[in-house]
Amino acid sequence: MSDDALPNKPITDATSTRKASHIPKSKIEPSNNESSNNLPLEERLKRRFEKKYIYYEDVLDVLLNGLATIDDNELIKMVLLWGRGGYGKSSMAWDFVDEVLSGDQSKIFLQSFGISTTEDKLYGGISLKSMREEDAIRFRLQNSWLAYSLPIMEELFDLPGALRDDLKDTISRGSFMRGDEIFKAVVNCMIICTNRNPADIERESASAEALIQRCDLELKVEWPRHEVADYKLMLEKQRPDYASLAPIIANLVQSCQNKGEKKPVTPRVAVKALDTVIRQARKQKRQYVIDNDLLSLKFAKPFCRNVTLLKETIPDVLKAFGGFLTFNRIQSQAEAIIKLIEGGVSELRPEKVHEMAADLNKLQEDRKNTSLPSEGEAYKMSLDLAKRITEALKKI
Repeated sequence: MSDDALPNKPITDATSTRKASHIPKSKIEPSNNESSNNLPLEERLKRRFEKKYIYYEDVLDVLLNGLATIDDNELIKMVLLWGRGGYGKSSMAWDFVDEVLSGDQSKIFLQSFGISTTEDKLYGGISLKSMREEDAIRFRLQNSWLAYSLPIMEELFDLPGALRDDLKDTISRGSFMRGDEIFKAVVNCMIICTNRNPADIERESASAEALIQRCDLELKVEWPRHEVADYKLMLEKQRPDYASLAPIIANLVQSCQNKGEKKPVTPRVAVKALDTVIRQARKQKRQYVIDNDLLSLKFAKPFCRNVTLLKETIPDVLKAFGGFLTFNRIQSQAEAIIKLIEGGVSELRPEKVHEMAADLNKLQEDRKNTSLPSEGEAYKMSLDLAKRITEALKKI
């Protein structure tokens, strides 16, 4: 859900994949033709987004609209995703393009821009070969956004004014043109992500207004509400292995939000809070979280700005949701034993096997006695763990 979910090294160099990145528009638009995994593109996208995000429907809809083409002569389309940082604009754009291009990340182009961006950076860099052999300055256009079907452009409107004008003209023509050099863009749809309000950008200058108006589609990416259930569901999707902790973090976030934060806590901040607690447990060589690990939130936003409130809130949250913390411990310990059993017990000493069986039976009993809601995701997790423990015991 967070922008930090992007791969560590986004692909921006297409030197060896230029041919692969030139994809006819008719080959990448949504259709009812079934893919290799027997699902249409739109259904694959829905399933992928459903696993990771909430309130994603409009984002997916606007991106699919931008992907569709009227005919092969249609010029570059631009989809603008804007809004406060931390709501997954970049990660959803990446997941969308990755799915459309069947997971071939060599065909994905992502670039961030700023006031210091120069013309050569916008157009792939300067060709040293041309300087040596022709004594001319030419750009490596095959390395630029022009050579990709679905380029993702971060903070594009931060470009200097002159470059904005040049970019607008290049997009309008659908080609880069400098003297005798012409490079036809293969871009079907350019996806632009920005934290800034387009209305504010338009007021900066005529060139900024012109580039904004060139965008075919525009969507503010946000949540319609920020309730405990929203944070809980998002955390369960973003960190499924620690879904049992989602209610605790969600309630802590909501408490902090209700008693001090002026703006809603973003999904990215909530995920980082959960990650902080998980790392605290890992630091102590544990796979499960205990009460004291929650105090590590004093280093994480939004809690680091009101540590007193955090310390006052933790006991109340644990009183109401401490069963989830207990279940997290039971689940972690049981899964570790189950993993050993699934690896085979024939070479283990009988005493060790007996000990493992006893531990699993004890954990099964602890699971039954743990206070959890009698419905919902936690109930499903508990039933699933009960089944896994029973199956593991049968193998001993």
